[in-house]
Amino acid sequence: MKKLLSFLFSLILLFCTIGLVGCGANDNSTVGVIYKLSSDESYAEVVGYEGETTDVIIAQNFKNKPVKTIREGAFKDLEITSITIPNSVINVGKGAFENCYYIKSMAIPFIGGSKEDATKDYLGYIFGADTHYHNGDYVPSALKTIILGDSETEISDYAFNNCAYIKNIEIPNSVLSIGSYAFSGCSALQSIEIPKSVTKIGVYAFINCYALTQVHIDPMSIWRKTTNETDWNNKTGGAFVDVENPLNNAGALRNSFYYWYKV
Repeated sequence: MKKLLSFLFSLILLFCTIGLVGCGANDNSTVGVIYKLSSDESYAEVVGYEGETTDVIIAQNFKNKPVKTIREGAFKDLEITSITIPNSVINVGKGAFENCYYIKSMAIPFIGGSKEDATKDYLGYIFGADTHYHNGDYVPSALKTIILGDSETEISDYAFNNCAYIKNIEIPNSVLSIGSYAFSGCSALQSIEIPKSVTKIGVYAFINCYALTQVHIDPMSIWRKTTNETDWNNKTGGAFVDVENPLNNAGALRNSFYYWYKV
């Protein structure tokens, strides 16, 4: 009996060491997420998942170290339906969620693989796409909802390009600008709220968003539009835009070859 108890205790210690049962992770995180400390033990990485639940929450800390990275292929081929990634994460490996065909919603701190690397700032990157042009080939059709965390400050050019099945995107009040073609081809997107923090919207940001019928913009804000990118960057010149009516906003932005900026 003592030998059995000793064996079980050793097994538990082993699982905790490799993170198999999430030992040392936040209480609200999902059991089965596999964490590993970095070589210098300054942060933790997510390297895999062997849990049973399909709704996965990643811990912000593991063994008192921030969880900063999700490795390439960490969730590849898994039948998860939702993922919540904390703001502590600063890098997501290419294809970390490749072939996650059943995923319906994602709460993510930023778009793509890194907030700092412009070559990885499109949604398809974490599903294995080589460029934003391939978003539509890699982002699962089951994915309907994206919730961006409040550490994101910019929605880059082509970030959601051709993500044709996404219906809901929540933009936090930390975002300052929306790039050109950012939501182009999001043909299932029906309504979106532009937070007060946003001061710039690029050209064709919502082109080919055929289902988009409402874009909510603070009706008390003052916006102008211009075809000149320099004027847009400097926030000078251009014509006044009435943003009081969400229906009119949607119609204008769906076909807009203008740069919009808030005065």
